[in-house]
Amino acid sequence: MYKCPYCNVKVASNELIVHSRTKRHKLLCKQDDGEDYFTYVVHSAYKCRIITYRINGTSSLLTPELYLKTIAAKVNQLLQMEVESNKHIKVNLELFCTYIITKRDEDEVITDLKSFNTKNVHLQISSDLSSYYSETCANIMKKCEEFQERDSGWTLEKIEFLEINVNKYIPMRGNSFIPLPDWIQRKHACVNVKNNDNACFFWAVVSALYPVDSNSDRPTSYPCYKTVFKTTGIDLPVSVQGIKRFEVLNKINVNVYGIEKNKRIIPMYISKARNYDRQVNLLFYENAKLNEGDLTVKKNKGTSAAVVRKLNFENYRKALDCNFVSYDNMYTFTSDKHHVYTQIKRKKVLSGDDDKRYITEDGVNTLAWGHYKIK
Repeated sequence: MYKCPYCNVKVASNELIVHSRTKRHKLLCKQDDGEDYFTYVVHSAYKCRIITYRINGTSSLLTPELYLKTIAAKVNQLLQMEVESNKHIKVNLELFCTYIITKRDEDEVITDLKSFNTKNVHLQISSDLSSYYSETCANIMKKCEEFQERDSGWTLEKIEFLEINVNKYIPMRGNSFIPLPDWIQRKHACVNVKNNDNACFFWAVVSALYPVDSNSDRPTSYPCYKTVFKTTGIDLPVSVQGIKRFEVLNKINVNVYGIEKNKRIIPMYISKARNYDRQVNLLFYENAKLNEGDLTVKKNKGTSAAVVRKLNFENYRKALDCNFVSYDNMYTFTSDKHHVYTQIKRKKVLSGDDDKRYITEDGVNTLAWGHYKIK
């Protein structure tokens, strides 16, 4: 059991998330007032959470659309402040509204707190915060409309508040070798060293400072980074803080760029150190594969079609010609969290009384099985 310090009640461990989303808990976990009467900072038990802002609703704004438009400037101001302070953050918004419904038979009014949230989005200094907020509001409005259409009878009574959840985000942590996408390789503008350790960052810097004419992807073509760089106090894989320390130790300016989904190149880390004689521009790229240790987890795609082609029953003609029920072992394919495995199940197969077709003597035309029996 877990005792909530704000509500002073004991909650089962498997009910913590449900409890944290109740209206009572939301109201009691207010920490302090913000810059104005309607903005608060909220306590959070999540370790990755930097801060949660809450902007209260007003009774005069009766639609979510008007409410979100009214607080747009305030939200953008808070996001701008967090981006400038933390450089890289992940943000999601969640709108809380009170809905009521009246039961026709019992003439009872039920009140419930509903919420509509969005996915975490990576924001940085170069992000267009106004565009982000507009797109996020559109997603929230879509969810509100879908809720009222799906659960007819619920009526919006009050807009309670909007929560702005700001989470920590480490934008990069250079690891091992990852093949670059074809559209980058075709440009022949990047050197991608095939290292098998966690020192991808160091090998990338070495390849930039010590260029070679051939076999540029082999670590053996370059001097070992341990012999040419000072790496004391830098953990592998290298983080942003590690890059800053590397710059100071080795008197090298390092700029790191990333790739968005639309293939747009964006700055992820721009050196703020003094202008050293040497400067390196790196490209940070990470793949989207799911890996658990040495096991690569693959999605179950195309399995159904392959199974259909392979499954067959030797007693097919017998089931058509004779009126009997046949059972057989069937290997069924199933998946759980993208893991694919088989199960043996005892199934009824090709019963003559089922909705089957009778093949005529010419071997081409067919008749409905029921029609053939009557005939």
